[in-house]
Amino acid sequence: MFQRLPIKKILLLKEIYSAAFFAFLITLCIFYYYIDRMAGIRAHLEHHGDELVENLERDLVDTQMNLYFLRGATDVFKYNLSIEAGLRLFRGSAEEILRRRACQYNAYFAFEPESSLKYFNKKAFILSTRKDPKYLGSEVYQEKETFVSEKWFDDVYQKSEKEIWYHIAKKSDQPEFSGIYFDSSYMKKWMITAGLGIYENNKFIGMVGIDLLLENLSKEIDETKIEDFGGAILFDKNTNTILLLPLNPSDINLLTSFYS
Repeated sequence: MFQRLPIKKILLLKEIYSAAFFAFLITLCIFYYYIDRMAGIRAHLEHHGDELVENLERDLVDTQMNLYFLRGATDVFKYNLSIEAGLRLFRGSAEEILRRRACQYNAYFAFEPESSLKYFNKKAFILSTRKDPKYLGSEVYQEKETFVSEKWFDDVYQKSEKEIWYHIAKKSDQPEFSGIYFDSSYMKKWMITAGLGIYENNKFIGMVGIDLLLENLSKEIDETKIEDFGGAILFDKNTNTILLLPLNPSDINLLTSFYS
């Protein structure tokens, strides 16, 4: 025989089942919202990730092409020109390169002792044309009228392998890229260097280089946002190492002051 339940118990069971049913509906809605949100984030990530990779690859290819252009520009020193005329022509080539690309900060050449003596009557010679960091973020940062040109005659770079920017170019006659490093001797900046050796009769006589500032690369990565809580990092899948995280200017200033 069935036992009749009191009305109060029936109403209580009804409330319990209703609460459980609504809890199930809410959980289901949250689950589907989460799945939909994750799908949206994934699509957003794939789109902007591909865009970032394409931009970085374009910058690297452009940098390599510019290195060959700079190396060709050093041929002016082989001709019977005055030193200043040759330097002026090379400086014009460097300015044209820097003007076109925001990420390319500094363009230069540096020679071995024999070539430095031959072309400039110096044991060592560097000519650097760079952007002025005080204009970073402004419209005039890309204008060649604001660029700074400097010469160095010390031979430290020829002897010390700590001068990464110079010695990477000795590895081959192809463009070579350094890792991220702090240039404590000349630029006083965090950077990546692309270098290309200059050879004469298979002998290394100097190099041309282009420096990419960490500030510019970090800014490009930082601008890749994922919803309100995520971003991008630069990761080397070959070595399983993180190359670059989004950094704000204060982070970079702190690193610079620590290594200076």
